[in-house]
Amino acid sequence: MSISDEQIRQRGSVLGIQVISQSTARRLGIVTEIWVDMSQRQIMGLTVTERVLPGTTIGFGDAYYMALEDISLLGPDAILVDTDRVLQDILVSERYSNLIGCEVVTESGEVLGKVRDFQFDPENGDLLYLILSSLGLPQIPPQLISTYLLDVNEVIAVGRERIVVTEGMEERMEQLSKGILETLGLGKPPWEQEFEDDYLPPTTVSGNALGSGRRENTYPKERPVYRREETWEEEDNWQEERVPLKPQERRRRIEPEPRRREPEPDYYENTQQQIQNAWAEEKKVTEEMEEL
Repeated sequence: MSISDEQIRQRGSVLGIQVISQSTARRLGIVTEIWVDMSQRQIMGLTVTERVLPGTTIGFGDAYYMALEDISLLGPDAILVDTDRVLQDILVSERYSNLIGCEVVTESGEVLGKVRDFQFDPENGDLLYLILSSLGLPQIPPQLISTYLLDVNEVIAVGRERIVVTEGMEERMEQLSKGILETLGLGKPPWEQEFEDDYLPPTTVSGNALGSGRRENTYPKERPVYRREETWEEEDNWQEERVPLKPQERRRRIEPEPRRREPEPDYYENTQQQIQNAWAEEKKVTEEMEEL
């Protein structure tokens, strides 16, 4: 059974509407999130918050989980449920995701964009289409950024932050809106963006800032360092010649020759000789006195 375009609901149109109990006519809260099980391609439930910030879908206060099967009517302005007991503690399975910001790539790794919204069947919760953009931010109006429609039947693998689709999907997607930059010729879809592989980061950076990235592991060729040498030509013309700078030779360390050590005088022998000479002279004087 096919569904008409009027019956299809979009995530962005459901967020922010009120949930009302039919039995008590009491307002239970406001929808702030929709949870999807991508393994089954099904909408599983919603987050209902007590209050939200005006003009946004940011909720605060008590938050609850409400299963999609407990909804009696998903209208354009309100959601009707049978009783207040449909609200459960906010305990969402790890299998569920809101899909917003998930990167979509082909089997060959071609980036198609990021999920910014999705469309589903409100009767049975079947996920029908993903809406992609280059940034994946639903806060940006579609008039400012190009958006594309992707059939979920083209999805072949799902990860926590990445969705893989069939090859060549970029040629089969339907464009929903054309952004201002693309209209002016300043922007392109993600899969048509070209990058210069020979781009090099700036040679100087300020402070501790990191240089910008590069796509290739290439480096500029080393250039010789030149020094200026002054020359005098025969015509008395003064000019400067560029001469390649030779590597500086290592200076040899000149060590002084070791000094020759002079032999120290033998003071003991000199003293002994002086004593012997003194005794000899005294003996001689004594002998001369005895002769007299």
